Amino acid sequence: MRRRRVNTRLVTLRLAAGKSQCDIARDLGVHERAVQRWESGKHVPDAHRWPAYAKLLEISTHELTEAILEVIASTESNSVAQ
Repeated sequence: MRRRRVNTRLVTLRLAAGKSQCDIARDLGVHERAVQRWESGKHVPDAHRWPAYAKLLEISTHELTEAILEVIASTESNSVAQ
């Protein structure tokens, strides 16, 4: 069974903003499962959601972009290693 690393940076940013996955999902109009997938690296949020997502996390869009790129990089390195 393949395991994906949780993007601790996205989780840390969400928790620092005092938000749950449910809060983020509700405020962005997506299912909570979508937020779980973003944090696990299985999916990346649609780019049009990034500004609102960043605002909810109380960070800049640039910081969010870096965190999302971290998810992509860790997912790609995990798949290459296996």
